[in-house]
Amino acid sequence: MTNKANLRRCSVCVDIRKGHKINLLWEVDSARQNSGKEGRFLRMETPVLQQCPTIEQISEENLRLKAQLKRQEEMYENSNMELLKWMVESEKKSRQLTKLNAALKKIFLSTVEIVQNIIEIKDPGSKDHSERVSRCSRFLAQKMAVSPTQVELIAIAAKIHELGKVAIPESILQKSDDELDEQDSRILEHYPVLGAACLENIPNFQKIARIIKHQNEYYDGKGKPDGFSGDQIPIGSRIIAIADYFDTIYFMQQEYETAAEALTGLQQHLDTLFDGKIFPHLYAFVIQHYSETEERKDTKIAPHLLRPGMVLARDIISTNNVLLLPQHTELDKKKIEKLLKHQNLDPIQGGIFILNERSAS
Repeated sequence: MTNKANLRRCSVCVDIRKGHKINLLWEVDSARQNSGKEGRFLRMETPVLQQCPTIEQISEENLRLKAQLKRQEEMYENSNMELLKWMVESEKKSRQLTKLNAALKKIFLSTVEIVQNIIEIKDPGSKDHSERVSRCSRFLAQKMAVSPTQVELIAIAAKIHELGKVAIPESILQKSDDELDEQDSRILEHYPVLGAACLENIPNFQKIARIIKHQNEYYDGKGKPDGFSGDQIPIGSRIIAIADYFDTIYFMQQEYETAAEALTGLQQHLDTLFDGKIFPHLYAFVIQHYSETEERKDTKIAPHLLRPGMVLARDIISTNNVLLLPQHTELDKKKIEKLLKHQNLDPIQGGIFILNERSAS
């Protein structure tokens, strides 16, 4: 029988393959060891931390990673397809939106032209006047460094700035400034408000309505309807006011023989009626478009502005193609009254054109 006191244990490490070590635990009787007899095998210990993956494990892991990579590639490819599809749809919608915006703009401008034609029927000669004011206003707005969108709004507002005159009785419109009494003047000065009221509830016309409403405000605060002064007045209203005044005194009423003289006459109203900062740009526009030596051969004029002694530059024809007066006819009071009466029944086609004084002589 083995004496327990003589027993001791020993551990032998056997490397059965590279990287995989096994500890063999033996129990040895010192007495037997001394006598050369073998000890007794107890158990085998394999430390977990010292284990290395097998070839099978490596292969399985490799297959797992490949499968995961394939799934990621498929997800990436699907994402690219979805992105490409989204881009194609976005481009399609963008083209549709561009076409829609172009169509809406066309409708908008057509509406503006319809309004111009309505004003022209009520006040022949106003359309050409408004077109000139619009071109001048666009130039002035660009020089005053307003935004491109605002430039367009100002130019459009100038085209229809006389809309409110449609609501003014013709008996008042046909009077000269000297013939207007106090009540007539109050009614006539109210036309910007009437025009704005026609537009302010129509989509896309609200800003234009505001410009039109304040075109008769004076820079010194003594104008209508709200008594705004200086920069309180919308820039578009200030621009249209000075452009309209120049065109009226030079083309419509022909108070001056040359554009330079008209500018000189306008200067006396700077910083009272008109914004003086705009005048240098108006001067540049006039010099660029109406040279001092350039003569106006004819001018389109509203019927109520006709005066005895004016000479027709073109035939006057009604909308029913009736010749009312031939070219080169010198107007007198009786002929003017006849034209105004006929205008109410059968409006004049294309307006009335008269020769300026130098051309007539």
